[in-house]
Amino acid sequence: MRLLPAVIALVFLVGCTQSIETQNEIAQTDSQSSKAPGPQAENGDSAKQESGEASEKDGVDLSPEAPLSEVQDSDESAAEASKGVEVTRGLIEVSLFHGGVDREALLYVPETYDHLNGAPLMLNFHGFSLDANTQLQLADMRSLADRDGFLLAYPQGTELGGYPFWNALPGSEDKNKSSVDDLGFVRDLIAQIESSYPLDRSRIYASGFSNGGMMAYALACYERDLVAAVGVVSGQLLDGENCAPESPTAVIKLHGTNDRVLPYNGAYGQLSVQDAIDFWVTHNETATSPQVEVFTQGGTTIERQIYGGGKNGVAVEHYKYLEGEHDWFRQRVEGLDASELLWNFVSRYSSEGLLAGG
Repeated sequence: MRLLPAVIALVFLVGCTQSIETQNEIAQTDSQSSKAPGPQAENGDSAKQESGEASEKDGVDLSPEAPLSEVQDSDESAAEASKGVEVTRGLIEVSLFHGGVDREALLYVPETYDHLNGAPLMLNFHGFSLDANTQLQLADMRSLADRDGFLLAYPQGTELGGYPFWNALPGSEDKNKSSVDDLGFVRDLIAQIESSYPLDRSRIYASGFSNGGMMAYALACYERDLVAAVGVVSGQLLDGENCAPESPTAVIKLHGTNDRVLPYNGAYGQLSVQDAIDFWVTHNETATSPQVEVFTQGGTTIERQIYGGGKNGVAVEHYKYLEGEHDWFRQRVEGLDASELLWNFVSRYSSEGLLAGG
């Protein structure tokens, strides 16, 4: 990834003025980072091509004619679903109207989903210039959902300058160049999902890549106790002053030291990765000195830092990919890739803190 377009991408996200031509260059740069083969993305095909192939192979209907609102009768409630009404499973397109805009998301309902008792929900947000389909391929957690029975949602951002984007800094249109109520959209999305698929509200999690990681942080910062834990890959905390979670929030953060889009040591007024870690360590009242372990996989050295002993049993974990770039990492740590690391960490927590046996 070249330095110039990567730096320009960062400038765009923190609010400096630039032209549509520059935004085109950013989109091309970020899209390139999304094309590395994922769990179901091989043979060098583009992410969108892979999405179509996966859909055809799995018998998935991604067409606009199959929104979640039409999957079940409009008058069906979560209570009725819990009485044993059969629910549709697989990959479903969700559509809703919020803030005067038609919004969308992809929802995966595994065969192991327990509609009688509800289930956890994992939200997974795409990066700037990417989309929900691309994020599904980049960070495919469906096999984990199949294994553990949780619901998995990939929301779609609105366009800013012609490219999908998340407004992760509400009330700061001068910085983010957007007044879109993405936090409200996520609340409404969760409510719509829950109307057909009962949830365990104490176990809603947020994760994301790059700008999507910023969105995951924003939910923890500004939405009170909506999410129990967050996982951020190559994303950054935008606001350490006004971020004010009401409860301890478990956080796992993965970042490469050679990230030129969102530099590890911060740039252009942004927080560094360590600044963000320090914020959550302080908020969660964890140990201030981490336990450190070092792993090597595929020629990459990965340093795991664990800040344990936090309030309500929460922890902060940081995976530092030495010489790693702006990526959703596939190098494995103890056999686990980025998606598995995130889910295995966040799923140990509820809004009350560490789960029994976590």
